[in-house]
Amino acid sequence: MIGYLDIMYNVTTTYEASISTEGIVNFICLFTASVFFGGNYLPVKHYETGDGYFFQLVVCIGIWLSSLAINWYKNNPTFYFLPVIGGFIWSSGNVNSVPIIKCLGIGFGSLFWNIIGLLAGWGNARFGWFGVKPEIPSNISVNYIGVALCVASIILFLFVDVEMGIEESHEREPLINQSSQNIQVINLEISKRTDIFDRMSIKVKRIVGTVLSIFTGAMFGLSLTPILYLVDNYPDASSDYNMYAFSYSTGILLGSLIYFVIYCIIKKNRPDVYPESILPALLVGK
Repeated sequence: MIGYLDIMYNVTTTYEASISTEGIVNFICLFTASVFFGGNYLPVKHYETGDGYFFQLVVCIGIWLSSLAINWYKNNPTFYFLPVIGGFIWSSGNVNSVPIIKCLGIGFGSLFWNIIGLLAGWGNARFGWFGVKPEIPSNISVNYIGVALCVASIILFLFVDVEMGIEESHEREPLINQSSQNIQVINLEISKRTDIFDRMSIKVKRIVGTVLSIFTGAMFGLSLTPILYLVDNYPDASSDYNMYAFSYSTGILLGSLIYFVIYCIIKKNRPDVYPESILPALLVGK
């Protein structure tokens, strides 16, 4: 997650460096970060996460722990409140990541919310929303062609059939020679691990996943707006976005905690907690 700030810094320096050696290095960094961001939620497919609220909390704890190391490396820079707001915005999108993956799959889900996030981030930077200074591209026609391709990909996505099969159900069926008591225990365990998304039809999953992806992508794309506003409007603010990693991650953890508390209240203090997903979630956060 901290890589978001690295990407912002690399994009800025790449824009200034043009096609220089530094610019090439920054594009390599962008490509590497994109690869890791594309696969950071793979543990969701291999470990039971339930409805995802506990999983996202642990992910955000991992993000905050990573920001501590960056904060120490940067000699404890000034703590700003605006990046905290940005982190809260990001957590508002991240809380939907597991539901989206369960509705659309990790491939289509992450693709859809990242395209929406790309368009939201582009619009914010291009037109200067929310007090951010607009950035005029050197080649406007090529810039708009890229945006048009993104919009076209969203339209094509709407015509793709997303089928989340009922997998592993046959593997959980009890053997014939088991006692009736063991069968009841196994069936009870299966019912406990069946969340609301498993009970949705394919059509409902498609609708829910698409709506959540649009919202999540918008949150991800606009989450760095407070930091951009800070850099553009505060003379003493550093242009190194990693200087705000700790305050940004604090907002992420705060938002995640708030959503988890609300979730626990709704669940009457019976949240779905899966201990086997803790270490994978921390890895996702780091």
